[in-house]
Amino acid sequence: MNKRRSRRLRKKLRIAEFQQLGFDYSIVWSQLPTVSQQDRFINGFLEEIIVARDLLLGGGCTEGAIVGAVQNPTELDRDAVLSWLRAIPGVVKVHVGPLVDAWHGDY
Repeated sequence: MNKRRSRRLRKKLRIAEFQQLGFDYSIVWSQLPTVSQQDRFINGFLEEIIVARDLLLGGGCTEGAIVGAVQNPTELDRDAVLSWLRAIPGVVKVHVGPLVDAWHGDY
C-alpha cells in the first residue's frame, strides 16, 4: 500500500524527491601503501575527483562510500571514480558499485 506522506515527512525520511543516491568502492592493492602514499592518494582523490565533482567521501584507501554534496551522483561520476582509481599505480583490482539509495540501500 502506497502511503501519502507530507512533503516535510518525505524530506525527513529521504524518500521520493528527497532520495539521496550513492555508491561504494573497494580497492585491492598489490602492496599496502605506506602512510605517505596513503596521504597522497587521499589528497589526490579528494582534489581531483571528490571536490571537483561536488561529491562527499566516507572511507579511505581500501574502501568507502560516495554521495553527492548537493545533487545525486551520476553514472558519469561513477565512471570518473572508476577510471581515476584504475590509473593509480599499485592498484590490482577496483570495484565501484551501482548507484543505490544511500539511506535505505544495502551497504
